[in-house]
Amino acid sequence: MKSLIPMTDFVLQIINQDNLYSEVKMLLKISNYANFLKHPLELGMIVPADEQGNVLNNPRATDIDAGTEKELQQTIYNNALKRVMFEGFTFIGDSEASWIFEYKKGFTLMIPRKTTVEFLCFHRKHFRLTQTAIELFYL
Repeated sequence: MKSLIPMTDFVLQIINQDNLYSEVKMLLKISNYANFLKHPLELGMIVPADEQGNVLNNPRATDIDAGTEKELQQTIYNNALKRVMFEGFTFIGDSEASWIFEYKKGFTLMIPRKTTVEFLCFHRKHFRLTQTAIELFYL
């Protein structure tokens, strides 16, 4: 599984991959990753959230809920889950200036609301990317 890494590590990793990419494809991947790191960090990148930035909980709809409001909420949750870029975070709460998460059951992390994805690169933890993020930057 891939983790969020600093830009220089990403560039070296792409360059040193046994010529898997053409130069144009390498530059495109590097550019996309650089833009991702500079992108403002959004709550929905860390945990499932709706368009307004409200954290969503899994409604756990079952087959017997077909056609109900609960099934609609499950669809909304599943779509939000596809937009999450990092694995292992649980939302604990927030303040005016930051979000508070538990990472992998045991490590509490405060993340400023007004920061970029790159902020996460400077922590000792290696934050794992979801399949969505891996497909964007590595495949």
